[in-house]
Amino acid sequence: MVWFDSKIPSHYPDLLTVAIPLFAVGIIVEILVANWKKKKIYRLSDSITSLNHGAMDQLLTIFVKTAMIFPYTYIYYNYHFPIGEVIERSIWGYLIVFVAYDFAYYWTHRFGHENNMGWAIHVTHHSSEDFNLITALRQASFQRFLTWPEFLPLALFFSPQFSTFHSHVNLIYQFWTHTGVVGKLPFWIEYIFNTPSHHRVHHGSNKRYLDKNYGGVFIIWDKMFGTFE
Repeated sequence: MVWFDSKIPSHYPDLLTVAIPLFAVGIIVEILVANWKKKKIYRLSDSITSLNHGAMDQLLTIFVKTAMIFPYTYIYYNYHFPIGEVIERSIWGYLIVFVAYDFAYYWTHRFGHENNMGWAIHVTHHSSEDFNLITALRQASFQRFLTWPEFLPLALFFSPQFSTFHSHVNLIYQFWTHTGVVGKLPFWIEYIFNTPSHHRVHHGSNKRYLDKNYGGVFIIWDKMFGTFE
């Protein structure tokens, strides 16, 4: 029974640390563009609340992720299939896990909306009346306690470090889908990927828009499983 193996590579970069300054730049640019377009998508009180939730999420993440990583690492170091190590070392491995992680995220996100306990926690992210890049930072700190099981199948193939790297990629992509100053994009992008126009539907409060468009990076999951609007 193994809990940790120092031979597993840990050289994947911490993308979230790199992205934080880019998040700040993106927010500033969005505020400037919104003012230029005379769109009132920011309110100081709401923005402060979102930033507070984001700060609390990062503070608690230290403890939450520590608790979450144990079952994943246990499965990986004791039961993973060796083919996963081969895939992880190939360029195709990045694409495969990029897609596989988003597929798992789709079901995690869907659980957060369609399960009462999941929604009781995830509703924090939807509590803002505004839709802008700062809203992306309004995260529910304890949501990971309920949603981590959906990612456990990845442990049968891929190391915790590799999966964590792709969780950062997925999260960083989703940041820009919260912008309120970008309209519809070209058809082929809208057809495959989650975009600001798709995510505005997801955050809508109209009855026809409830529980729609769960995909993180790809909108094709919603089209496959009947949750696209």
